[in-house]
Amino acid sequence: MRAHATACRAASLRHSSDSAPTIVAGGTPRIFFYCRYDAKGIAPLWPFGHGLSYTAFNYSQLTVAGTVNSSTTALASFTLQNTGGVDGSEVAQLYIGFPAAAQEPPKLLKDFNKVALVAGASARINFQIDTTTIQIWNVPTQSWIVVPGTYNVYIGSSSADIRLQGTFTATSN
Repeated sequence: MRAHATACRAASLRHSSDSAPTIVAGGTPRIFFYCRYDAKGIAPLWPFGHGLSYTAFNYSQLTVAGTVNSSTTALASFTLQNTGGVDGSEVAQLYIGFPAAAQEPPKLLKDFNKVALVAGASARINFQIDTTTIQIWNVPTQSWIVVPGTYNVYIGSSSADIRLQGTFTATSN
């Protein structure tokens, strides 16, 4: 997922008008794709990760445990239930919100899991969060770093349909 997160930060949008964005390298703000909509509070017609289904899914019982550093990980775990009348698949998505010091977009897609469930069934879904999940590129040092602080965990079916939220802490060691 690093390539996707980097794509959100790799280009800036400079507007000559609201309807004609121009992509330019570098500069500020460093937002692109769905990240721009989140940062500007714009509701897109079709949010990133949006999909259609013939059934309905319920997300519940989120737990986020652990601290992320060079030797430990955090685990985000939740229950996904097919509450509809037919079998179906759902793509559960993990977004991470960084501490303000990181100067990142409001949330970045970091992982996803496509889960097939028969009608009425449920499953426990786990997302492992380690340092590679939350590293950002430090331009002055030309290296990947982890910004210490409290991170937000967002679980949902698209960037605009967040169903569960939690937090974890990361330390620099």
